[in-house]
Amino acid sequence: MQTRLAQIKLWVTSGEALPAEVCNRFVERLPGSRLLNLYGSSEVAADVTGYEVTEKRSQATVPVGRPIANTRVYLLDDYYAPVPVGVAGDLYVAGDGLARGYLGMPELTAQLFTPDPFAIRPGARLFKTGDTARYLPDGDIEFLGRRDQQVKVRGFRVEVGEIEYALNNHPDIKQAVVTAKGERTGDARLVGYVVARSETRPTVADLRRFLGIKLPDYMLPAAFVWLDSLPLTSSGKVYRRALPDPEKIRPELEVEHLAPQTEMEQIITSIWQQILQLEGIGIEDSIFDLGGHSLLLGQAQYQILERTGKEVTLIEMFQYSTIKSLAAFLSRGEKEDAPAAKAQARADKQRQALNRRRRTGSTKNKDDHQELL
Repeated sequence: MQTRLAQIKLWVTSGEALPAEVCNRFVERLPGSRLLNLYGSSEVAADVTGYEVTEKRSQATVPVGRPIANTRVYLLDDYYAPVPVGVAGDLYVAGDGLARGYLGMPELTAQLFTPDPFAIRPGARLFKTGDTARYLPDGDIEFLGRRDQQVKVRGFRVEVGEIEYALNNHPDIKQAVVTAKGERTGDARLVGYVVARSETRPTVADLRRFLGIKLPDYMLPAAFVWLDSLPLTSSGKVYRRALPDPEKIRPELEVEHLAPQTEMEQIITSIWQQILQLEGIGIEDSIFDLGGHSLLLGQAQYQILERTGKEVTLIEMFQYSTIKSLAAFLSRGEKEDAPAAKAQARADKQRQALNRRRRTGSTKNKDDHQELL
């Protein structure tokens, strides 16, 4: 079979993102053939950009390349301004291959076929594909995903394709997708679904450190779910609706699980378990490894004040990011204040005794004598 396939000298892939793993197998098994990775849609005569694979890819995906002849591609922000290299933007297409619109659907046509602000010819149009992409340093375009996969987390607009790209570049991960849970309740949290390359898989802390080098804090998943394989539709695409909810138990971390010992540790543990919706949190677990962030710190800060009467600043909560260290910090104040409080109480009693003696003029009151000692 491979001998027969080798006779085909030109191969074309389109319609779905080309995984680097498939691309690398092609290069290995069919070294004498050419592979073109194309991008496009029906609204722009099928194909818009092209990229010729010439070698193996170390990244997780294969670029879609550059515009073909008589076609223009723009990556724009919400204000129709071109985005810089490396920044995700909405992908727009213009040029000779662009359709006039959708037959019998004027409203949808007006929504997606907008005036082209970069054209010299009057009446030219831009087509909003609904996809997101970014420029690579060499000028090639990298497809990131659909705009409808864009989510809003903690007030930030997040392209899950960027997170998936970063996760898929981890050496121990075979496949990964990211989605948001809880968007309808206003408490959206990113969840990463990953398939490991082998039985040895990285810890949650390792994944968060790996992503933290490439992505801002608000783009780090709050939870990770390990799967044997990703659920697929009949057409072979990831079936995101079939992705399971993350379990509400403590994830596998690098530190040993230690249960709370003191009353303060028990109170803080119960607060964080409620906020993070996790069970079995250990007192030496970093709150940030469990999916905590600055907004959740504010909730914990308020509940700590309500339940313990102790005030703690957000800076101190960042500094003491484990339950054990935070409990020790809050309890230390009690121990340090106790001797001073006792001394103050004794001084007050002595002052009251002296005042009574002055008022009565008596030195025979036994209780006053004891308080003065």
